[in-house]
Amino acid sequence: MLSKIKKNTAMILLGSLMLVGNAAAKEQKIGFMDLQSVASQMKQMTTIQANIQAEFKDQIDEFDKLQKDLTYNNEKLQRDHETMNVAQVDELRKAVIAQQEQLEVKRRSLVQAMKYRSQEERNKVLVLINQAVKEVAEKGGYDLIIKSDDPSKGGDVFYNANKETSDISAKVLEQIQNNAKISN
Repeated sequence: MLSKIKKNTAMILLGSLMLVGNAAAKEQKIGFMDLQSVASQMKQMTTIQANIQAEFKDQIDEFDKLQKDLTYNNEKLQRDHETMNVAQVDELRKAVIAQQEQLEVKRRSLVQAMKYRSQEERNKVLVLINQAVKEVAEKGGYDLIIKSDDPSKGGDVFYNANKETSDISAKVLEQIQNNAKISN
C-alpha cells in the first residue's frame, strides 16, 4: 500500500514536471535506482539468510527429525503391514496420521516465523538503502530519485535521456558500504 502511494506520488511529480514544460523540467535533476540490484549486492543481504538459518536451527532440526520419523513409520507400515496384526497396523496408521498433522503444524509455524524474521531483516536493510539514497541525492544535487526494479524496462521511470548519469544504484551501494565502514 505504501509503495503504491510512493509510486503514485512519483508519477504525479513527474507528470507535473512534464506539464510545466521542458525548460522547468531541465532544471530538475532526476535519477533512478535499481533497488533489487543494490539490495542483492549488499553484504548485509548475503548474511541475512545465514543468520536466519542459524537462529532457527533447533526448530529446523526438530522438523527434520519429525520428517524422518514419519518417513520411517510410513516405510515400516508399507513394508511390515502383512506381518503385523490388525491392532498394530491401526496403531501405526494412527501414529503416522498424528505425525503428519504435527509435521504440518510445525511446518506452518516455522515458515511463518522465518518469513517474519526475514521481513524484519529486510526492513533494516531498506532503512540503510533509504539513508544512502538520501545522502547520494543530497551530494549529487538530485531533486527526485525514482525506484526502478528493472531500469532496462523503464520501471517507474517515464523518461530518462541519459541513463549513465541518472542511475545512482552504484553510488547508493558505495554509500551503504561507506556507512558500514564508519559504523564499524
